[in-house]
Amino acid sequence: MSETEPKPSEAPAQKAKHGANWFYLKVVAPLSVIGGAVALLVWVFDLVNTSNDPATRSDIEAVMGERVLVDRDAVRLMVLDTLAQQRGGALDGILPGEIGFLEARLISASAQNITASSAPMWQSAQLAIGRGDLAGAARETEAIATGQTGLQAAKGWRDAAMLYLVDDPERAIVALDRAAALQPDDFETQLALSRAHLLSGGDISMAWSAAQEAVGLAKTAEQTAAATLALGLAMQANGELLGAVDAYQRTADILKTLIRSQPETLQLQQVRLDALKRLYRVLNDLERYDEAGAALNHALDTAHAVHALDPTIWTKEELSLLLVWYGDLLHESRDDSTGARAAYLEALAIDESIALAKGNDALARYGLLFPLKRLVDLARFESDKPAQRDLYLQMLEIEIALNEAEPGSIWPSMIAFRYERLAGLGDADTQQYWAAAYNALLSEKKSGGLNTGDEEMLEYYAGKAGLPYP
Repeated sequence: MSETEPKPSEAPAQKAKHGANWFYLKVVAPLSVIGGAVALLVWVFDLVNTSNDPATRSDIEAVMGERVLVDRDAVRLMVLDTLAQQRGGALDGILPGEIGFLEARLISASAQNITASSAPMWQSAQLAIGRGDLAGAARETEAIATGQTGLQAAKGWRDAAMLYLVDDPERAIVALDRAAALQPDDFETQLALSRAHLLSGGDISMAWSAAQEAVGLAKTAEQTAAATLALGLAMQANGELLGAVDAYQRTADILKTLIRSQPETLQLQQVRLDALKRLYRVLNDLERYDEAGAALNHALDTAHAVHALDPTIWTKEELSLLLVWYGDLLHESRDDSTGARAAYLEALAIDESIALAKGNDALARYGLLFPLKRLVDLARFESDKPAQRDLYLQMLEIEIALNEAEPGSIWPSMIAFRYERLAGLGDADTQQYWAAAYNALLSEKKSGGLNTGDEEMLEYYAGKAGLPYP
């Protein structure tokens, strides 16, 4: 059997649910405004354009009997949740062209712009945002922008574009192009264009070009950092990894200088963390492990600083993720199993505290699977069968509880695979584990959701367990 986790190729769409949940818990949420690496584009909106940073209000008058969220954090969390529901997860980070925390913060800034207005013409768009209907809000905003002129129209087109990013990045580009035609020297528009072109999957060179425009339009160190990070994203997407390394390093250096005089500014710490994380991942891909390790050490230090400034569940999630990466680095490139285990155990302890804070139910404990998976891989590397057995049983307990609480949320093939691993340890319960693996897939077959690859595994498990193949 394969030494890697199974990846069912034909699983029903609804079974991607916990890919999205993981994405929300381990990537999007920890990188939201509440904590974690900030989405740089919206940070720039907040810092350099006061028209995009209206005074926060706890609520506005009920419109047509419905309350509209206008609290900054509440709007952003709503957008994050919408994003998590509309896409599956990327299990170890965010590629430059994917919807993620960067876009969530950007979308949220535009949502805040719209919900902050008391003008009657914005009521329909506000209601759409309150329902989480970003595309509907985008259409309403686009209609309003069509009837406006000058800078006000440019702002409207820019806001409409941001709300289109989730469902229709191509339409977002059209709206941003209209904004750019009205305001060609607008820094935020060029920065947003760079991201939209990456998301559209079209001509990636356009993302690079727009980022270069943003670099040229930058007037402050903060803007230069933002544009340089966007340029790094475009370079990475174009396969120019060396250029991306330089861009991410320059971004981190600019922010390091700014932080010296503003150590308590959370946004600066968050953006530096973002740049350092991306720097680490590219250096690791380039197998420049010593430099990657240095970047990751700086990222961990920065993550601790972020958590000190913003001690929330979300910043704890960030720390846990970085500790898992650090353990990977120690194990894979430095052959330091002891250090790797310490990092994974620290991540596990953090995730345990997060689960307790969230009520310790099945979903709250889902995040524990990631450090547990790393620990079991380490135990397999060291041929430590007792540790493997204990860790697989812990993982099974979480996965079975989650599947019982939300049927279909975990692939039965994953549960079967854990039992297969336990059976492979060769203890007295081997046949029991083969039977459990068989039954996990059999229940899926009876529900009509078994894919072709898992059908073959069901036959394999039946043979191992001495049970009939249905």
